[in-house]
Amino acid sequence: MKIRKFIKSDSIKVYNLIRKNDLEIASKFYPKKVINEWLKELNPTKILEKSMKRICFVAERGNKVIGYVSLSGNEVKKLFILPKFHRMGVGKKLLNRIEKEAKKRGVRKIVLYSNFYAEPFYKSCGFKRIKESWQKAGNTRYKVIHMDKKLK
Repeated sequence: MKIRKFIKSDSIKVYNLIRKNDLEIASKFYPKKVINEWLKELNPTKILEKSMKRICFVAERGNKVIGYVSLSGNEVKKLFILPKFHRMGVGKKLLNRIEKEAKKRGVRKIVLYSNFYAEPFYKSCGFKRIKESWQKAGNTRYKVIHMDKKLK
């Protein structure tokens, strides 16, 4: 497996990766209405537009994109791993890479919004829970967990 910078041709692969995660993993923790709203907003063009404005990396195995992470300012915006590669160290490697890049840019603390499924993973990577809050997807509210980590 290798970690490399996101390139334009990754947008469809990243779209499929995020969609698969939402359908297989997030659907266990969030109402179907929330998942449907997320999926309505998701498309390869939007992923490409946002990724070109952020610092993004992919994890690749062979020619297959198996993970994706993005950073905007000091906020980790996305971290997705194909479900069959969960608990295999891919997420930690991507997070370590984005933290390294953030440090190079002078960021001292990174923040993110986690779901309940991913919270234990982020805690194992040194993030601390700050608070819970509500967000909206369409007309449906759902909880997220605010977390942060000081970079050394």
